Amino acid sequence: MASNDQVNETFAKAKSDFFKGLKDPKLRSQLQSVTTIDGIWAFVNQLQHEQSQNKRLLGLNRIRPFVERLGEYAGVIEVFTQVKPDVIALIWGPIKLLLQISSNLVKSFDAILEVMKTLGPVLPMFSQLTRLFETNDRMKYVLSLFFEDILDFYQVSLNFFNLGSWKVLFEALWPAHRAKIEVIAQNIEKHSRLMCDEIMIADVLQAAAERKVAYKHYEAARASKEDQDFYSMETYIRPPIYDLDFDRIRLSRCEGTGTWLQQDTGFEQWLQDGEESPQVFWLQGIPGAGKTYLASGIVEHTRQLGHSLFAFLSYRQDLQSHLSVFHSLIFQLAHQDRHLRTALCHKIMSSAKDMKRDLKGDTKFAIDTFAELLEAAGLTYITVDGLDELSEPVQRTILQQVLDVLKRCQNVKLCVSSRRVDTINRFLKDAAVIVRVDQNNSRCIEGYASYRIQEWLGGSGFDDDACTEIRQLLGPLAEKAKGMFLYAKIIIESIEMLPDVESIREQLEVLPEGLDEAYERILKRLLKLPSGVLKQSKRILSWIACSPVEITRREMEQALIIHPGNETIAQVRSTLNTLQLCGPLVEVKDEWLLFVHFTVKEYLLRRQHDSLLSEGEALLDISATCLTYLSSRMFDLDATDDTVQTNLISGAYRLLNFASSQWAECLRLCVRHFRTESPTELLELLQQFHARSTNSEYDWGMDTNSTYWALQPLKDLPEACDLVSRALDFRRSLRGSYDWRSDEGSVLRRLSETREG
Repeated sequence: MASNDQVNETFAKAKSDFFKGLKDPKLRSQLQSVTTIDGIWAFVNQLQHEQSQNKRLLGLNRIRPFVERLGEYAGVIEVFTQVKPDVIALIWGPIKLLLQISSNLVKSFDAILEVMKTLGPVLPMFSQLTRLFETNDRMKYVLSLFFEDILDFYQVSLNFFNLGSWKVLFEALWPAHRAKIEVIAQNIEKHSRLMCDEIMIADVLQAAAERKVAYKHYEAARASKEDQDFYSMETYIRPPIYDLDFDRIRLSRCEGTGTWLQQDTGFEQWLQDGEESPQVFWLQGIPGAGKTYLASGIVEHTRQLGHSLFAFLSYRQDLQSHLSVFHSLIFQLAHQDRHLRTALCHKIMSSAKDMKRDLKGDTKFAIDTFAELLEAAGLTYITVDGLDELSEPVQRTILQQVLDVLKRCQNVKLCVSSRRVDTINRFLKDAAVIVRVDQNNSRCIEGYASYRIQEWLGGSGFDDDACTEIRQLLGPLAEKAKGMFLYAKIIIESIEMLPDVESIREQLEVLPEGLDEAYERILKRLLKLPSGVLKQSKRILSWIACSPVEITRREMEQALIIHPGNETIAQVRSTLNTLQLCGPLVEVKDEWLLFVHFTVKEYLLRRQHDSLLSEGEALLDISATCLTYLSSRMFDLDATDDTVQTNLISGAYRLLNFASSQWAECLRLCVRHFRTESPTELLELLQQFHARSTNSEYDWGMDTNSTYWALQPLKDLPEACDLVSRALDFRRSLRGSYDWRSDEGSVLRRLSETREG
């Protein structure tokens, strides 16, 4: 026989679980304002009167069956289980609170009324079942199940209205919560079937367990479906991912970098949330001042204050459109907030029309989507670094769009980290708090230089006197840097390569004036290398400067042993040491060969005096190397399996992905550079490649337009010109087509992943 104390324990536990599940603990005090059904009707009448004055009558009578059934339930448990008044209060208090909160928005108010209307008939008519409660004590446990169901409904609804974004994203977020309530309604129906004389305690326990399982199963199924939709959409859009760049920059940041910025008044004001706080912060500085490292610190700091989105842009990135930057920001935001992810999936995937294509290619739609998510997200910081390294049209479009978003979303803050270039200055000079990095970072440079020098000298093998002299020679370095971290880095890495104190003394007696002079000294040292080594050095610098995409160390190792016109490709037998061949101008990051800074490329191609590099020669070499490689006997159709296996093991195919995906683009750039007349050697190699690659059985289908690709200089080789044009057409279709696609990723991405591997 069930005692009232035992039954009351189940009610008390349900109450405790309900409070634990509320996302906002402050709601507890508001759930006791109404404790009777009369209090509910009084509030409903008051609300009805207010709505009639505002001409917003929404039919509050819809909730009458629900309230009346709850009234019967409250009377039954009060009589037969003798529950405490605070339990009864939990039946009525949440109704008033839900009606109060939801009435702020017509759609939400109507939705809550409709749910209550639906739940009313599902609840049993408890007043007609009093005989069961009088004769069967086990029925008291069934009553506790209904209490749990009722509290489940209240908890789901109150937690929904606790979301800061519910008003903005109601139509996107409510369906998932409405579906949860449907699961609760199904549980109520199951529990209603337990209202009979034959009920056993085991049946009640099983029903309680099934209630939890049903709820968890729904949550898991919904989350799984949502994840599938989200990742399918992300795969289709393929937004740039800047996380690896951010992590690399963060880990290489010297301790103490940016301490001065955290104490800057303008920066502190920008960080604050409020209407009086500025929305835009411009971290401005000369090349090499360390802006990117400071930007990474800002990202880290703002993560503690709200949502933090970022884009680390670079001249090295093949940025085809401003839209890709916004795609990245949209998906970063969706990854940070499950509810925003739900809203994004609902907007894109749940309509009759599949909107993925619009998100990918329609600027207005993408920006509107981004703004909607931001408006619901709360305080959000966006950090954009390296905007000045992009073309002026892309700079202009990105700034126009993001500043328009800021006008719509007062909760969003923007930090731009860049040089002072005309396009950016026109947009930000009157809109932003501006802080000059190079005028504030001298102590940070001193700390960086001291750390690097100590680290180097500690393992250099120089005696104490030599170390003391070197430190003295480097004493003026921080001042000479004039706000440029890069200058200090280049000087230190330059002398680290020198073998003795005399050479170091010679280099440091007069420090170079600025980056260009520092680069010039490095090139002069390279020009003293033996001719064979110098040739390799020039070739590496040329490829990094002029290749249409980044190249890996392993690809470069093979490119160096290919001699244009030679069908036989030698085997790679050595590892590339870029420090010996290129000095500190080049760094290897995750196997990719990169200039240490974009100013290196600008200097080599535009400003250096010794003409070490020629853009035309570089493009010709890259094109000729690709054509020679693809025309080599390695790719003969009659090659045996043993030959292919030997080539694989020896690494002979390491340049294949680069050459096969980039040969046509390299050739286009080369033809464009030489304009009217292409070099004879290039034309001969193209003819040879065309002869070896022609497939007479293949139907090309659609025509191609070589004029579009400016291939007129190849007009004397019409068939070869047609081959180049079709290869370029295919590359463009992979980049721009929204119809030809695979949810597993594009061919271009697979090629990129293969090259990285």
